[in-house]
Amino acid sequence: MIEVAFSGPILIEHDDRCRSDSVSILTEGNTPLRIYCGKNTKPVADLFDYDALLVRFHSDGSVNDKGFNLTYTFKPASNSSRPTKENLCAAERSQSTHGGWIKYPAGDALYPLNVTCQWRIVATHNKVIEIPTSGYVFIAPEETCQDDSLMLLNEDGGLLTDPYCGDNMMLHYSKTANHRVVIVEFRSDLSMVDKGFNLTYAFQRGSTSTNEGK
Repeated sequence: MIEVAFSGPILIEHDDRCRSDSVSILTEGNTPLRIYCGKNTKPVADLFDYDALLVRFHSDGSVNDKGFNLTYTFKPASNSSRPTKENLCAAERSQSTHGGWIKYPAGDALYPLNVTCQWRIVATHNKVIEIPTSGYVFIAPEETCQDDSLMLLNEDGGLLTDPYCGDNMMLHYSKTANHRVVIVEFRSDLSMVDKGFNLTYAFQRGSTSTNEGK
């Protein structure tokens, strides 16, 4: 295993999706694992379950900066230290009897490449879910949202709305037709990263025609 750490601040031209200047960590087969860009003075360290990695720096023709200082350490393989789905899908979340909110990813990080994450929302007794009451999306844009996307699903995995993707797009979805359970699913591919999403939801009085959530 290889631990990659930036021993000083990352000073690379800022771009919400790291399209301009960036430093990337890839496998030997050129599969992207992480992309870093922007100005970050906080310590950054990631552990990769590979014997060899590629470090690639890219810059365009616009802005220059001081760059980065990267160190790496070889560590023995350990199942307990390997990145898990729980790590990659870590979100900030809060819920009460009236509703709640989900922000992904947690903190100020960009979301990782090649993940599928789900969060389950269950309404309190005799209520249905209104989602979202507000929120935003910063997800790599693509016309049909086939690359990276945010989806709202019923308990059987059926889509409740068209997928969301794109820049600074306000979420627009009202009461889910008598659903007490909604699955929020996020997917990313191996190409681009962005800030993710933040949505809030409310529980409203209603009647359910199914046994969802019971």
